[in-house]
Amino acid sequence: MTDVALSFTAPETVERREIDVGSPDADEFRVSTRASAISAGTELLVYRDQTPADVPVDKTLDALDGEFSYPLRYGYAASGVVDAVGERVDSDWL
Repeated sequence: MTDVALSFTAPETVERREIDVGSPDADEFRVSTRASAISAGTELLVYRDQTPADVPVDKTLDALDGEFSYPLRYGYAASGVVDAVGERVDSDWL
């Protein structure tokens, strides 16, 4: 499935970029984002290119490669609807 993601591409610059979104793994679910914002915390720092060097990168985020560098997909201030579940996830999530 192809979708669109917001990418920080330079200081104070964002772009919508197409990405491939696969099916969720057995113990995961997929969320289709309906609304998003740039949080007043780390996301705003990334947008402004003011991320302190000592802020650790969350290594569980596939979009990050070990550092906050452009271009990157980074965000957590979002809400949406579960549109797919893995085989071990309760279908009530749908």
